[in-house]
Amino acid sequence: MPDTEFKVTETKSTSQAARRVAAGDADACITNAEACQAHGLRMVSDLIPIRMLWTLFGPTRFFRI
Repeated sequence: MPDTEFKVTETKSTSQAARRVAAGDADACITNAEACQAHGLRMVSDLIPIRMLWTLFGPTRFFRI
């Protein structure tokens, strides 16, 4: 987006980004189709492939010796 001025705001998730747009707190976001649909947003581009790393977290048990 040459010659365009914008402010980037980070969120903890794509769903949170979609919620911010739906609430009017942001003009656009990078999110997935599911969050777009869940928050009633209109997808303007789906042509940009994004490599994502998915990490699964589980409970950790700590032992005191």
